Amino acid sequence: KHYLTACLWSSSSFHTRGSKSAPDNSNTLRLLEWLTYNLHIAGFDHIYVYDNSGAFANDDTENFESSSSSLKIVTDLFPPSKVTRIDWPHRVCNNNKQTH
Repeated sequence: KHYLTACLWSSSSFHTRGSKSAPDNSNTLRLLEWLTYNLHIAGFDHIYVYDNSGAFANDDTENFESSSSSLKIVTDLFPPSKVTRIDWPHRVCNNNKQTH
């Protein structure tokens, strides 16, 4: 038997490259929709969600994983046999303002 598995890298909020406006906080709702579609309609067997939300969280956040700035609130709506959330708080440069 073959299994259809997906990996997704996401964050609970983000700034678009070069944007000075408030961060976009719609990712939790979009993640819920994306997971539901891919598990129930597209037929994926399992999805790994790499949660990048912690990369920009305040250092003084006591319990990041249970805070609203994590995708855990969404991934916990699905059974662990279907969705695995991996805390991935790494800063990357692909959404930063270009310097050249």
